[in-house]
Amino acid sequence: MWNSTEVSPLLNPRKTVRIGYVGSGFPLFHEPFDGILAGIHKELWETALRGYEIRWEKREVYGSYEPDENGFFDGMLGEMQNGTLDIALQVVDFSYRRARMAALYYTLPIEEAEENFYESKEIFFEPSIVVIPFTAHFTAILIALVLAMKLTEAAVRAVIERFGGREGSFWMSSNSLTLLGALFHRLAIIFVLIIYNAAFVGLATSPGVEPIRFHTPCYVLVMEICNMESRKLEAVMPLLRQGKMTLVVNYEGTIKDTMKHELFGDDPTGDSRRYRIIGDMEEKHKLLCHNPSAIYFGRIYSITHNDPQKIYKPQCAFKVIDSTNLAFLPPSCELIKRRIGRKRLSTFYMSRLTVPRKIRKRFSYVQLRVFDRDMTDTFWWRRLTNRPRFDHEKPQIYWFQPIGLTAFETIFIIFGALLLFSFLVFILEIVYARLFKRTHPGVRNAYKFMNYVF
Repeated sequence: MWNSTEVSPLLNPRKTVRIGYVGSGFPLFHEPFDGILAGIHKELWETALRGYEIRWEKREVYGSYEPDENGFFDGMLGEMQNGTLDIALQVVDFSYRRARMAALYYTLPIEEAEENFYESKEIFFEPSIVVIPFTAHFTAILIALVLAMKLTEAAVRAVIERFGGREGSFWMSSNSLTLLGALFHRLAIIFVLIIYNAAFVGLATSPGVEPIRFHTPCYVLVMEICNMESRKLEAVMPLLRQGKMTLVVNYEGTIKDTMKHELFGDDPTGDSRRYRIIGDMEEKHKLLCHNPSAIYFGRIYSITHNDPQKIYKPQCAFKVIDSTNLAFLPPSCELIKRRIGRKRLSTFYMSRLTVPRKIRKRFSYVQLRVFDRDMTDTFWWRRLTNRPRFDHEKPQIYWFQPIGLTAFETIFIIFGALLLFSFLVFILEIVYARLFKRTHPGVRNAYKFMNYVF
């Protein structure tokens, strides 16, 4: 940790630039478990600062919206004020405050703006993997059903061969499909529709991004439906006020100040048993898995691994807040649907004490020429994700709610009853044929009816 008495490395012959970051935002900037940083922002700064040595320094707090009574911010913003940090990354699309602009250099994401302006849209990737976590009981039923159909079909063909394949010797001809074979195809179509709905119909995610067509928002290719326990905001509020639950967030700006004071008093971070700010993913997982009273509030994709090439599956069931009224969110997260000025990539703050005009000018040139909004949304996103980025607005819902299998309970009951009836018809036909050496018209008509139904 640097202190305020140290001299900026930018003034040293080594030409070292210290860039601080908090949390992850794949593919803009993320920190995989192997510790190797990657992302568009990393390549942006490495391009702009070619010839300089970059020192990436992780921090826990980005910085408050407003300074204290002495005019200083906390977190990385405060470090840049006193010159112990040169640049701070901002992993969201962009947000800024006038007080921050007065104390620090900044890169403005748009040419014309207003106080508290914030814009962020959901980011979707075209699906490439779909995994629906069926329960073990349901999976066993599916496997048993398929095995039963295959065994029954084999038995039917064996009986047909025994009777010489004659049309009148059994209840079906040798070149026709069995009843269960036809049923299998119908059930397969139904399950495909169920999987499609469960994976894509649900609404996703946050005021800034998300899920997202599958989990993960956006960035994780496997749904972790089975690893999330959703709690309604109204049910969580009293428990937070009473100190019976620990609220876990990614960064300081996740919750608006008035809400923090209402829930936790004048010093929200004073009691770690009630309120925790955790940007590190592994540390967050440990707390959520080992503390039954901990509950998470934030973008859903940020509690799973951000890199689609390194899918991380939690070993516990997270508790998350299902917020549809967004009562927790700070006022800066109001969605502005009109376009004001020209968008750029993100807002970066720089220290007025240590960052010379030469670096600011070089960064602006590289950002506008190589990393502008259009290039970032096409070339850079595709380079790091193998998928283009496209924006899609959805209702402001903070939780992915897929259509569960219970919605199809009635269909399963009907098809289960018909399936049982088909088994009875099949057995009755065999017994009758063995006893009387011929088929019964009523049973045969029942088979024809079942075959017509399916």
